[in-house]
Amino acid sequence: MRNVIFAINTTLDGFCDHTKFNPDEETMAYFTQLTRDADTFVYGRKTYQLMVPYWPDVLKDHTGIVLRYLKQ
Repeated sequence: MRNVIFAINTTLDGFCDHTKFNPDEETMAYFTQLTRDADTFVYGRKTYQLMVPYWPDVLKDHTGIVLRYLKQ
């Protein structure tokens, strides 16, 4: 069984806005390592739409990706 990790960048008062915050080196290193160790990502609709421009080649055909995980 694998671990499920929930991660979100928010301030202590609950503020979350990717356009108003630039992470420091320590925070960036932490989340970079967190994503390197992950096998699967689950995004909500808005986050997914923000990420789509960064993965154009992957999104052209994701049938193989889906089938690979269904077989597991």
